[in-house]
Amino acid sequence: MPKVPYKAHNKGKKWNEYMPKRSQENSKKTQFKKGYKPHNWLPIGSEWTNEKGYVYIKIKEPNDWQLKHRYIYEQHYGKIPKGYCVIFLDTNKKNFKLNNLQLVKIKEKLMMKNHHFLSLNKNVTKTGLVTVKLIIKTCDKKRRVNNGKIE
Repeated sequence: MPKVPYKAHNKGKKWNEYMPKRSQENSKKTQFKKGYKPHNWLPIGSEWTNEKGYVYIKIKEPNDWQLKHRYIYEQHYGKIPKGYCVIFLDTNKKNFKLNNLQLVKIKEKLMMKNHHFLSLNKNVTKTGLVTVKLIIKTCDKKRRVNNGKIE
């Protein structure tokens, strides 16, 4: 036998069609009032840190949060293009100085992580980024040669 879906008795009805006046008055006492803010509401500019150590900042109401390092980068340099991300050169997720934030391709970030080129030293990380870019260019050239398209 097929299961009959449950349908609420008050679906599509107004209060006065299914609820007595006294119950309506009692219910109004417990409803949210205009301008009410829940106990966990936070103002714009509030920050919180997730379990991986990344800091989020509230940028607009009601609940629009963005990674703080991306927000700071975008405020100074403009929108981050698709396929790119912002990394911390010294791997410190709480160092939001502009000279510590670097825009890289996602592919470059993954290769840097796989080859252990991310370092506590900014200069070592920058050198690792140059190395990764060289590896990617070399691989692209080899791929073109192998496909018979020598440039």
